Amino acid sequence: MDTVFWFMFLARPLPASAQYSHIPAAFINAWVAHPDPVAAEHIARDAIRDKHWQIMRLQEWSIVSRQTYKYVPAWLEHFDEALRNGYCLDYYLWPEENGARTPQAA
Repeated sequence: MDTVFWFMFLARPLPASAQYSHIPAAFINAWVAHPDPVAAEHIARDAIRDKHWQIMRLQEWSIVSRQTYKYVPAWLEHFDEALRNGYCLDYYLWPEENGARTPQAA
C-alpha cells in the first residue's frame, strides 16, 4: 500500500494570488503520496508556494489510509487524487467580511 501523509497548514495569499484582495487566510489541507514524511512535507510546501500562498505555520499532520476516510467520501477523493497525482490540496478560506475568522470550505 502507498504511504499518504496529510498536512494542515495555516496560510495567507500572496499578491500574485487571485484571492489576495479578498481572503485574509486559509487552512490548506495537503495529501501527499510519498514514503518519507520530510520529503512529503516539502512537496506540500512547494505546491502551496506554487499557488502563491505563504505558509504561516504547520497546524498538524498524520499518516492516513483509505480506512481513515471510510466515512468521509469527500476526503477519500482527495486521498485518491494524491495517489494518482502525487499530491492534492484543499483550501478552507476565511472570509474577509466583518473580520470573520471562521474557515469556510472553498
